[in-house]
Parts: sequence; structure tokens; C-alpha cells
Amino acid sequence: MDNTKEIIDLVTLFLGAWLSLQVGISFLTILLGNVMVDHVETGIFRNTKNPFLKLFTFIVLFLFGLGPFIYNKLSKYSWLVRRLLLLVITVGLGIVFMIIYYMIKAALYALFL
Repeated sequence: MDNTKEIIDLVTLFLGAWLSLQVGISFLTILLGNVMVDHVETGIFRNTKNPFLKLFTFIVLFLFGLGPFIYNKLSKYSWLVRRLLLLVITVGLGIVFMIIYYMIKAALYALFL
């Protein structure tokens, strides 16, 4: 019984770390803007047939992709509006991610404990 609780805590720890990393990268993208987007783009290989490069691209996008992705989608707006919109979206994502985290944690505890 105690082993199951430790596994659930470990799973929720990794989930919480990944969700908070996405929000943190989004805040970093607000501060750095195109510098952060260009930094993430250096780790992305487009249209490659090499499975190692595809895996590397997946890992980069999985870890650091949300903030720069949203920033690129907002590129049609001016500099100030883009950053304000990204700030609002990031705060909203932070709230949604906290809700998701606690829902998954409660569901895992309800199912396995």
C-alpha cells in the first residue's frame, strides 16, 4: 500500500515538474522574446529522416515548446500586444495546469488508494 502511494507521488511530481516547466518557459519567453524562440528553434530539425534527430526534436518540443509556440502564433501582433497576450495566456495556463494537476492527483489517489 505504501509503495503505491510513493509511485503516485512520483508520477504527480514528474507531471507537476513538466507543467511548471512549460509555464516557466512561457514566462522566460515573455522576458526574452525572439531570443528564446531562436534558442528553441536551434534544437528543432525540420523534415528529417534520421530517427535520432526526430527523437531529439520531439524532446525539445516536449520540454520547451509551449511558450515559443504561442509566441510564434502571436507574431502578427505588435511587440507590446504580443507580450501582454502571452502574459495573459501564461497566467491562464498556470491556473489550468494547477487544476489539471490536482484533478489527476485526486483521480490517481481515488483509483489506487
